[in-house]
Amino acid sequence: MKCRITIKVTVTWEGDDNPAERPSSVDITLLRDGEDYESAAVDTESDGVYTFACLPVWKSSGHKYTYEVDLSEIPEGYTKTINGFNIILTSV
Repeated sequence: MKCRITIKVTVTWEGDDNPAERPSSVDITLLRDGEDYESAAVDTESDGVYTFACLPVWKSSGHKYTYEVDLSEIPEGYTKTINGFNIILTSV
């Protein structure tokens, strides 16, 4: 398969004054046309960015794939907002 597009996902933490209380990582899921396609763990001590690379753009039918991201599980004490490929976790 030829490398077509790359999707960079950013996980941002807001509203918590103690980053040490965050989980060590969060699992993100890339959905293609609404179905789970790939998953990855994002280390909360890193820059909060994960890149899904070499993703196909076109279906065999000639239509474009639609990609979205989500979390496998929302960490306790946080709410989730998704804006494009940015996942924002806000402390409650």
